[in-house]
Amino acid sequence: MQIDDIKIFYEIARFNSTIKAANKLGYVQSNISKRIAKLEIELGKKLFYRTNKGMTLTTDGERFLPYAEKILSTVADIEKNFSLRQNEVRIGATQTISKNYLQNYYFEDNISIFTSSSKELTQQLLDCTIDFMIVNKFIATPELKTIQTMKETISWTKAKKNTTDFLNNTIVVSRDTQCPYRIETLDYLKKNNLTDKSIVEVDTLDVILSVLEDNHAIAILPEKTISSTNHLQLINDIVCNPVFIYVYSLSGNKLTFPLDLPDLN
Repeated sequence: MQIDDIKIFYEIARFNSTIKAANKLGYVQSNISKRIAKLEIELGKKLFYRTNKGMTLTTDGERFLPYAEKILSTVADIEKNFSLRQNEVRIGATQTISKNYLQNYYFEDNISIFTSSSKELTQQLLDCTIDFMIVNKFIATPELKTIQTMKETISWTKAKKNTTDFLNNTIVVSRDTQCPYRIETLDYLKKNNLTDKSIVEVDTLDVILSVLEDNHAIAILPEKTISSTNHLQLINDIVCNPVFIYVYSLSGNKLTFPLDLPDLN
């Protein structure tokens, strides 16, 4: 049983929502659900009822809540009075990178993964609250050094059941103005005189995938996301420029980057 899993349990109980808990803790929603499922297996008890209105505690969940509060309170006291860094490496990444490439590392005891926008991650790295960040953005500053660079193939995509012609679809983009897939989308529309097309902005990758599945909509996403999502297909007749993924740390960081990411190329 990991402390982070208990924190996840506590925040879901507090918000009655995996989405709000994910936003609070900086995780991808799908990973929040996996961590709770893992905790329930370890405890041998079902902790939440999952309904359309959110997450509510079961009787066993209500019994476990005071234990969780005591554990987290004790940990907070220890963290206040002692240094607990030990060998933990803190890695920040954007939503899509976390979902595509980091899922297996969430269960490593000496690695903590944090998910946020590239702008917020950059500030966290400068504030030393994370040790490394993985983003789709080149940052030229003497305060940071590049550890690794990888090329990511991207493509237009739509639902397999979507038979609507390309130009008759609504275009979906991230609301994050620094998102490279958003930038590539808007560049394509501008170059092809399609700036009058209907565009929907959303906040998370999970929402983009849901909108694509249930509507006449298209988006640019990494091909790894498309291939791992059963309801999506590539739109092969339009070629997109690849984007680059960068791993950064502070210039004076002596830690070794612990992840092996060969599949990004």
